[in-house]
Amino acid sequence: MVKSFNQVAVIGAGTMGHGLALLFALGGSRVCLVDVGRDCLEPGHGADQVAPQGSGSATAVRYRHGRGLALITPELALGERIAESDIIVEAIVEKADAKKELFHALGPLVGAETIVASTTSYMNVFSLAPEELQTRLLIAHFYNPPYIIPLVEIVPGPRTDAAVLGRVKDYLESLRMTCITMKKYIPGFIVNRLQRALGREIFHLIDEEVAESTSTGRPRRA
Repeated sequence: MVKSFNQVAVIGAGTMGHGLALLFALGGSRVCLVDVGRDCLEPGHGADQVAPQGSGSATAVRYRHGRGLALITPELALGERIAESDIIVEAIVEKADAKKELFHALGPLVGAETIVASTTSYMNVFSLAPEELQTRLLIAHFYNPPYIIPLVEIVPGPRTDAAVLGRVKDYLESLRMTCITMKKYIPGFIVNRLQRALGREIFHLIDEEVAESTSTGRPRRA
C-alpha cells in the first residue's frame, strides 16, 4: 500500500462533504469531491462557516479556504479519478439503502488497495458493504466543521485490516486531528454516548430540584 493519501475522494457534497474536502486539501492532498447535484459542487458551498472565537480571524479562515479550494476538483459521477484514489470518504445521506448502493458500486470500481471510510454518525455500515471492501472499510466520524473541530472517532469493522486502521489514523493525525480509536462498532460510538449520559444526569438533577435550568424554557428531553 502507498504510504500517504495523495489522492482523496469525498463522495457527498453536503456541509460535511465540503468541510472534509477542505480539511484534506489543506493537508496537501488532491481531492475529488463527488455529488450528483451540480449546484452542490459550487466552490465554498457548505464550507463557509465563520471561525469560532479562539480559532483565528474570519479573514484568516477564508484565506485558508482559498488555498485549499485550489486542490479540490468537482465531479458529477463515479469515474477513473475515484477509482485511483488512495482513500474514499463516504459522506452521503444517512439512509441505509443509499449507502449500500454506493458501497456495492465502489466494490468493483476501486483499486485493491483503496481504503473506504464512512462518516456515518450512527449506522453499522459494515453490514451494507460487499465482500471485497470488508478488510479496508472503516468509520471515520468527524464533527462539523472538521477543519475547525479537530476530533474524529475511528471505528473498525469486524474484518478491517489493522494496517488500514493504522494508516488512516496516521493520516488524520498528520492533519492535526485528535483520533479516538475504537476496538469495535457500537451504536452512537463514544462521544455521542457520553453526551447522552451527561444529558440524562442534567435532567435528573433538575427533576430532583438539585439545580434549575438557566434557560428561558425547560429544555426538552432527547
